[in-house]
Amino acid sequence: MTKLAALLLMLVAALSNAAELAVPKTFVNGEVADADDFNSNNTYLIEKISEEKTRIDELLTNARWKNALDHGAIIKKVDCTSNQSALIEAYHANAHEDHLQFNLTGSCFGAYRYMQEITEDGPSE
Repeated sequence: MTKLAALLLMLVAALSNAAELAVPKTFVNGEVADADDFNSNNTYLIEKISEEKTRIDELLTNARWKNALDHGAIIKKVDCTSNQSALIEAYHANAHEDHLQFNLTGSCFGAYRYMQEITEDGPSE
C-alpha cells in the first residue's frame, strides 16, 4: 500500500510537470495519425515512465522507514577486514543521519562504543 501511495505521489508530480514533456508528435483534430508518429510517441512515453519507475524504486530502496529499526536507528554494515578506515569513511558518508548503528566486521580504526544487544533469547552475537 505504501508503494502504491509513493507511486501515485510521483505520478501526480510527473503530471504537474507535464508541460515540460516534449512529446515527439502533437496530433491535430482532422489529421490522419501516422503509425510511425504514434509509435514514436508511445516509445517516448514508455521511456519517461521507465525513468520515473527507476526514480521511485531508488526512493523506496533508500526510504528511512524501510531501512530503520523500530527505534529509528539506521543500520549500516561495515567490513574493515581489508580497509581499517572503513568505519570512519562510513561515518562521514552517513553523518547526515541522526541515529546510526554500525555492524562491524574486522578491526576498524576510529572511536566507537560497543553496546551489546540483549534480547529475550539472551545476548546477540
